[in-house]
Amino acid sequence: MLGSIIAIIFAVLALGFAGLAFYARRVARRVERAVPPLGRFVEVDWAKLHYVDRGEGPPIVMIHGIGANLRHYAHTILDEVAKTNRVIAIDRPGCGYSERPRGADNATHTQAAVIQKALDKLGVADPLVVGHSLGGSVALAHAMFHPGKARGYVLIAPLAAPPEMKPPFDRWYITSPLRRWLIAWTIGIPMAMRYGPALTAFVFAPQTPSKDFGTASGAFLGLRPKAIINNFRDAVASPITVEAIHTQYGEIDAPVICLFGVQDQVLDPELNLAPLAGMHSAEIQLLDGAGHMLLHVEPSAVTAAIRKMDEGAARLPRAAAFL
Repeated sequence: MLGSIIAIIFAVLALGFAGLAFYARRVARRVERAVPPLGRFVEVDWAKLHYVDRGEGPPIVMIHGIGANLRHYAHTILDEVAKTNRVIAIDRPGCGYSERPRGADNATHTQAAVIQKALDKLGVADPLVVGHSLGGSVALAHAMFHPGKARGYVLIAPLAAPPEMKPPFDRWYITSPLRRWLIAWTIGIPMAMRYGPALTAFVFAPQTPSKDFGTASGAFLGLRPKAIINNFRDAVASPITVEAIHTQYGEIDAPVICLFGVQDQVLDPELNLAPLAGMHSAEIQLLDGAGHMLLHVEPSAVTAAIRKMDEGAARLPRAAAFL
């Protein structure tokens, strides 16, 4: 009798998991039909990276943040910057349509290395590197571990200090691979659909997102199991490199412009700007009334900073190698 009850319970659980997994796969396919790849692919080492390459002129490379993809640039500033420059926007490994195999190192310095190898393969030399949020952390890792490879950096609300895991982002700090997988294939997508609008509003505050944010900026690509898993992986791995190098930013010998919204609720401006204070060539721009999503709510200010760095870096000597 007891054995039959246990068997029934396991059968019900198995059916429930199968149903949720089927639903997750179905949603992922619908999302990918609605938000298809925009560009091409380049393969380096273990990574197959999706990228968009537009315009001509001195190259500019754009790296997005956590839970995002290259459409955050393509929907906002890419076409404007591409009027005067060659612009390469890249899906970070495991994000958007780029791949990140199971077991691959997720640290930001590893992502910076993979992106640099992709740039080498694409023949992109001496670029200006733009990074938003976690992409700013990848940009800083690039400056530290690949000195002399970029003519300058524009950091947009960067993760520059060891992060404070405060709500709602503390829910992303899941170290168990099995737990990540189970969440991604069961409750992850229903929970994301339920709480996604509130999370988006929080990330944009005090501004508000556009009505087409889900499709135009590719936010719906987060409604896929592999995206959920890789966001968990980023949340756990990103503090590793930041913790290791944030006291050494003063040794970066490359020009930097950093923009931060004074009302940023995602990353504390004071906390994340403090490690940059020792940089001899850093310019800080504080935008009053702005939050975290500066690409979307302050595109003119971001574009102006890129133009300023692009023009200024052209007059500076090449950065010396960091030893």
